[in-house]
Amino acid sequence: MSYCIVRPGGMERPTDDYKNTHNLTLKPRDSTFGGQVSRLQVAELVTAALVNPELAANKCLELVAETSAPAASLAELLDSLPTEITKEEQEQLAEVEAEARAELAAAQAALREAQEAVAISADKLAELNDALKEAKVRGHGRLVSAKAAQLPDALKAPKVLVACMMRDFCFLAVLLCCLLQGRLGRASCIVASCI
Repeated sequence: MSYCIVRPGGMERPTDDYKNTHNLTLKPRDSTFGGQVSRLQVAELVTAALVNPELAANKCLELVAETSAPAASLAELLDSLPTEITKEEQEQLAEVEAEARAELAAAQAALREAQEAVAISADKLAELNDALKEAKVRGHGRLVSAKAAQLPDALKAPKVLVACMMRDFCFLAVLLCCLLQGRLGRASCIVASCI
């Protein structure tokens, strides 16, 4: 989704005729500290951004008015600032986000399956424990040892599967959060450190 953020300087003192002596200047994000601009100049810039959305797309506009600034049309000012992110980069990030969401959904489904397998194994364990208690009561030594030998195999595989699925699920959740917050660089670091 395209955006345009307008960050004007102070607007307390300048009147509408302020633009007669002060020309508007636009600077990129986090590069202007202080300065003043009239409300009329801000309104004119917002109107120009709406009329020329291709010039204002994906930009953060910090604006102030200065006496030393050269006179320029609003379209020229909007065109002079580079975009913060290109359309292609936005589409690429959207694809990466969609892939991460799909992987997360697959991991969640696999986790649910693993949890179901653990539940089935827990039921099997309960049955084996009941059979073991019953065998002890009856005093059948061979039955006891055969049932006891089955216990580790019944539990080993589902526990390993759940542990792997939880690790993958957590990794995908962190990756998705980083992507949603626009920290692809940080997400790449996390991917590198987890692999």
